[in-house]
Amino acid sequence: MEFKFTDKHVRLAKAYSRKAHEGQYRMSGPPFITHPRGVAKILARHGYGDRSTQVTAYLHDAFEQGRSVSLEEVGKLFGAGVAKNVFLLSRTTREGGRGKLGRKEYLRRLSLAPAAVKRVKIADAIHNSRDLELVDAKNRKRLVRDAESHYIPWGKKDAPSMARELEGNIERYRQIAASMRRLKGNIAQYKRITAQMTERRERPRR
Repeated sequence: MEFKFTDKHVRLAKAYSRKAHEGQYRMSGPPFITHPRGVAKILARHGYGDRSTQVTAYLHDAFEQGRSVSLEEVGKLFGAGVAKNVFLLSRTTREGGRGKLGRKEYLRRLSLAPAAVKRVKIADAIHNSRDLELVDAKNRKRLVRDAESHYIPWGKKDAPSMARELEGNIERYRQIAASMRRLKGNIAQYKRITAQMTERRERPRR
């Protein structure tokens, strides 16, 4: 029987996500809950504001990175379809376990996922790429590589406007990086800007 979503389920997903990520913070400093909220807003802005998609967006990191979250509970509260989507968006090796997939295996899993799941992942990449200059070099390189090899091509097929936004975020970062390289000739200004960026990345987490 198909699960019937109401606005109540969206509100519940927001509260569930907030509880799952309580006390967690993004690498750039803000509370982690700002990420699932941002992903949900990106999807709604691009025309994917249906309840199922919004619920999945709020919960997309809850199983893998949240606290005391089980797919069984997610299924009971939000339906088997959302639980499956959350599993596909996680790097866990199986639905009841906590082993992690490698990068290639994870991307292969996503490549076989429904378009609705891919759109949530693209929105996730959009949100994560808004401040690439604040991300450490290793994660930045991985995000850009995966976006260009997988998320943008998927988006061009299933969510063209989202693919364009993701491309724009990466291009913006490259322009910033190029400007920073040019600034190296002005040592004082370069040190001031890099210090500000480091402060934003490493600010104390409450």
